[in-house]
Amino acid sequence: MEILDLPEEVLLLIFSYIPLYNLFFSVQRTCLAWRNLCFHHSLWSTIHYSQQIDEKLSQDDLLSVLKQVSRGLHHLVFEKAFQHGETSITFLKILQCILNEDVDMRNVSSLTIPAIPNRYLEPLLEKCSNLSSIEVSYYYAYYNDGDFFVTMKKLPRLKVFKITESSKSVESIAEPALHQTLFNQYLSDMFSCLVELEVVHIASVNKLLDSTLCALLDNCRNLQELALYGCDGISNAGFKSLPEKSGITSLHLNSTSVNDKGMEHICQSCRGLRKVSFAGCMYVTDVSIKHLCTHCPNLESLCVSDPEIFYHKSNITDGGLDYLSQNSSFLRSLTMCNSAQISDLGLDQLARSCNMLTHLDVSGCLSVSNNTLQVLAQHCRHLQTVNFSECVYLTGKGLSPLVVSCRWLRTLNVANCPFVQNLNFELFDQMETPFDKYVSIYHFRCSVSISTLIRDSSDPNPSFNDLMLARETIKSLKQG
Repeated sequence: MEILDLPEEVLLLIFSYIPLYNLFFSVQRTCLAWRNLCFHHSLWSTIHYSQQIDEKLSQDDLLSVLKQVSRGLHHLVFEKAFQHGETSITFLKILQCILNEDVDMRNVSSLTIPAIPNRYLEPLLEKCSNLSSIEVSYYYAYYNDGDFFVTMKKLPRLKVFKITESSKSVESIAEPALHQTLFNQYLSDMFSCLVELEVVHIASVNKLLDSTLCALLDNCRNLQELALYGCDGISNAGFKSLPEKSGITSLHLNSTSVNDKGMEHICQSCRGLRKVSFAGCMYVTDVSIKHLCTHCPNLESLCVSDPEIFYHKSNITDGGLDYLSQNSSFLRSLTMCNSAQISDLGLDQLARSCNMLTHLDVSGCLSVSNNTLQVLAQHCRHLQTVNFSECVYLTGKGLSPLVVSCRWLRTLNVANCPFVQNLNFELFDQMETPFDKYVSIYHFRCSVSISTLIRDSSDPNPSFNDLMLARETIKSLKQG
């Protein structure tokens, strides 16, 4: 079987993992059939700013490409547009092509612009008339004269608004910084107009005030996902405007000043919470876990500490895990790095009750031993990702039962575990795994295509790795 014999949908799937730069300058030159596939709308749903494309394509060629693919374009990302400065001819070239009247940008729904000169912002937003999501950098939002927020008010149908961490290159083109009070005033006024917002992420904005958060919660009653990263100016007072029956299902309060009392109010108002993170919140204790378990029965994901956050320690103890084990049977993901006050006792109780866990991160928890691994192997057989790094008492003998029992296991991190040696992966290879279904299906349908193989499997959403495994299996069986 030659690669040209593969079905079109399989080739498109393979092409989707190839950078657009390579598609344009290499793959499309292979043959006429591949050239046509390289301009398929599904491959150009997202365009990232690329210096290579800009340098090697003339403006006419770039305009010709955009005319072909613009109708299928949904996401436009200028993530690296300013690494070479505002006056870079490459950036101006692609922007001028996008703003050309013959390029249809009406289907663009998502725009990522860490920074852009204000004189280009309004024309770009007018061109992308159906925009529903926009992401900008902190420096761009804070270091400007307020025109950005005024322009945002002209997007009343916006659903997603994100202020993300900035790269240093953005600072060089930023305007003088707004005063903290003025910045919050502009942001509050913007929220008063964007009443249909459903997702709000604000990162690294330590200038954010409680009054601004209140304005957001007062005006945006359709809010479903709220993430505040590094906003240490936010306290319990910021949530006093939270509706009695809020629709928020995902809440990240990393490195804020919220405490247990604030978490009680949040949990009482947001009973539909499924994903919660209060990593870096130094005033949150087991009491907050109790509030979550009491008021939010559908909790699926919980993060209490994160090694990437400056204050990455956790105040959670075995008592908090006891609350989870009694009341959170739907829990799928738990991250609690560097939690010095948890032990085998708490993790054992959790593993016996929350047997649907797929992700567990207890890295840096020095009290974890082989006893916990045995209980996990017996009760949490759906685990896919496990992080035991720096759990210094673990051994290879203790990990082997976990590797054998958890047939879905994809990632096992045991970095800096000095006694982990001689992991018995041979036993794992002898066990039947969920991936074996691809082989058995092949025996019944020897001529089936990869796409049909995947659709007929019991897993409705296989990953790319699953697909490649199935492809290699078919190839080897055909050759055999």
